[in-house]
Amino acid sequence: MTHPSPLALDRLALGAPDPATQAHVDACDACRAHVEAVCAPPPPMSGRIRALRRPRARLVAVAVALAALLVLVRPAPYVGTKGGPTVEVWTRRGDEVARWDGAPLHPGDSLRLRVDPGPHRRVTVLAGADVLYAGAVDGPGALPTSWRLDDAPGPERLRVVLSGGDQPDWTLALDLPKEPR
Repeated sequence: MTHPSPLALDRLALGAPDPATQAHVDACDACRAHVEAVCAPPPPMSGRIRALRRPRARLVAVAVALAALLVLVRPAPYVGTKGGPTVEVWTRRGDEVARWDGAPLHPGDSLRLRVDPGPHRRVTVLAGADVLYAGAVDGPGALPTSWRLDDAPGPERLRVVLSGGDQPDWTLALDLPKEPR
């Protein structure tokens, strides 16, 4: 004989009609004992605790506890921009224009930056304390100016700062190596 699951027996005991389970309980002493135990009054306890021990009240209390747990444990939804701001360095040497690949640059090369500001609305480009460019940006694109590398020794150090919008400022430090003249 195949018995209904304890969950099916508990549902029947709590008042959920199921003719097949009821027919089985009527014919099976073990399942009838389970249903009677679920329906049996709890031992005497104090008022509030006694109310929670009733089968239906217990089911409601468990459901409320599970719902509260789901609300507390559920992670907050992610709200943000996929990816992030990007800066590309483009070089020009003579008539050749290319995206910078990390190779050392030469004095006299021209640089131009392409910026995708993400949620930011302003861009500032600095070389040390000197502001090379500052202006508004409304989406991805090349900045309207370029710079020619001097022959001073050492790498060119640029900082690109994106600001404005609903995100904290974003800063990128660029060290562009130069070959000596």
